[in-house]
Amino acid sequence: MSNKGKFVLCMVAIILATILVPNLVTRYMRLGQESVMITTDYYVTYFSYVFSVQLGLFYLVFLSYVVFVKKDK
Repeated sequence: MSNKGKFVLCMVAIILATILVPNLVTRYMRLGQESVMITTDYYVTYFSYVFSVQLGLFYLVFLSYVVFVKKDK
């Protein structure tokens, strides 16, 4: 598989992860609890988790670009 093919495969995986992140964060936050009280603290925690994961995925996009695309040039 060429480096551009690997890059496209990484992008597809990262896009799927980006779509699934909000659902996974919600499940993680409800783990071990029977009911969750929706408060301001819940939303702040939720958005901070989602933001940090999205930031990490953006970093993976950048690294994938550097490793698979820039390496060919």
